[in-house]
Amino acid sequence: GMKMRLGFVRSLLHEPKLLFLDEPTSALDPKNQLEVLEVVRRVTHEAGLASVLVLHDVNLALRFCDHFMLVRDGEVVAAGDRSVVTGEALTQTYGTPFKIVEVDGVPVAVPA
Repeated sequence: GMKMRLGFVRSLLHEPKLLFLDEPTSALDPKNQLEVLEVVRRVTHEAGLASVLVLHDVNLALRFCDHFMLVRDGEVVAAGDRSVVTGEALTQTYGTPFKIVEVDGVPVAVPA
C-alpha cells in the first residue's frame, strides 16, 4: 500500500495533465482505499487534471467518480454520469443481478 501511495505522489511531481490509474486501491485496506481516492479526487479537482481510473469496486467508483464507463467483453454497456450506473447496467456488465440502494445519501451497488 505504501509503495502505491509513494508512486502516486511521484507521478504528481511531474505536474501531469492526465492521470491513468489502474486499480489504485487493489492492495489497500478500506481505510487506505478511501484516503487514496479522496486524495485523487481532491488533487484532480484542485489541479484541473483529468483522471482515468480502472476500478472493479463499483462502490468506490460510485463514491468518488464523476463519469463512468461500464465495459463487458470489450463492449461499452453504459457511459456517462452517475445516472448510467443502474442495477440493470451493472447486471449486464457483471452477469449477475444488482440493485442500487442509498445509504446515508451514498449510492451503493448490491449484488442481488
